[in-house]
Amino acid sequence: MALGGAGVISVAANVDPKRMVAMYEAMKQGDYQKALVLHYALSPLLRAMFIDTNPIPVKKAVELLGMAAGRSGFPWTILMKRRPKQLKKILATYT
Repeated sequence: MALGGAGVISVAANVDPKRMVAMYEAMKQGDYQKALVLHYALSPLLRAMFIDTNPIPVKKAVELLGMAAGRSGFPWTILMKRRPKQLKKILATYT
């Protein structure tokens, strides 16, 4: 949006919708400082959504938060064994 887009398609919004909506609203209202603060707060989560092929990380993240995500179909089966630990560590800062 800072570069002229009208909105956002966000995988991370499935994990932390309140902050993503707040960042969107701040941008929409022209409060770039608030949006930047929220962006930096969300940055670890945004990076975590790319530790494996989409949709594997977001499905695992919402599962770890206790929500039903369903299993990823082939070829996106499961995260490698060490990656859920990475997600748990990052998600601990968002709950």
